[in-house]
Amino acid sequence: MLRHLETSAVVAFTDELHHSLPAILTALDAAERNRADVHAAHEAYRLIHALKGAASMVGLAALGFLLNLAEEQLEGPVSGAALLSDEVIEALRASVPKFATYMDEAIAGRPVAPVAIELAETLRGG
Repeated sequence: MLRHLETSAVVAFTDELHHSLPAILTALDAAERNRADVHAAHEAYRLIHALKGAASMVGLAALGFLLNLAEEQLEGPVSGAALLSDEVIEALRASVPKFATYMDEAIAGRPVAPVAIELAETLRGG
């Protein structure tokens, strides 16, 4: 029964991820159109933060770490300490589809390390 619950939790998380990723891109688009729009940046931050917590709750700590890297990119713009830069927008836009790829690979039982490394490099600017 526990195995079924774990599988159900991961499936529910995957559904949430696939639902949230387009919303994150929409929020980034709005924030890019108006760099001073803290609400749009905050929406992207909120969605990423929720996914980070959910990933940790279902035992996907490595994915949670990667989502934390994405979340950190938005901390300055959300707090008002910095405007949203082109580099941050570019890194987040490049990362969003890779989060879906990460889960698709994990669910298929394939290694996620290549996707995780690529995500980490993109989000760290390297």
